[in-house]
Order: sequence, then C-alpha cells, then structure tokens
Amino acid sequence: MQFASSGVEALEMIQKKRPGLIIMDFMMPEMNGVEVVQQIKAIPDFSRISILMMTGKSDKAIVVECLKAGAVGFIVKPIDRELLLDRIKQTFTFVD
Repeated sequence: MQFASSGVEALEMIQKKRPGLIIMDFMMPEMNGVEVVQQIKAIPDFSRISILMMTGKSDKAIVVECLKAGAVGFIVKPIDRELLLDRIKQTFTFVD
C-alpha cells in the first residue's frame, strides 16, 4: 500500500508502480480528484485501473462528476470500514 499527498504525486507514483486499485480523495492540493482521474484514464496503459473516490462532500453533482471521469465508485467520509471493504469487494472479487 502506498500513499500520495497530492494528485501530482499520485500521477508520479503510478508511473513507477501500476496499482490495481486507487482510493482517491476528491479534494487534494494542486489538482482535485476528478482532474487526476481524467489524467489517469487518458493514459492507455492506466485506463483500466479501478479508482474509488472519497470525499466529505455528498453533493450529487460531485458524485456524478467523479463517475463520469471514470471512477468505479464513491464513498462519503467519514469512511465506514465495512462499506469500504464492500466497495472494494465489488471491484475485486478476490478480496476476503
């Protein structure tokens, strides 16, 4: 598991090691999560990476924007551990 403190750092990290799943906050320094998702999805080698968005804002427009950008799901903070695990299981059937 790796952590990035900004969208720019996340983009740099996936160039070095391609993750199977990215859990990304909507609000980040330098770029918001939607901008990062759009950039990831624009790179053919990374376009199939599953991205699960999270944020403290439950505004329907934000959820729609994230999903349109290519996120596979959306979780509102505070994060419930069981809900997070369920969302990950929906994406990856091998997670216990």
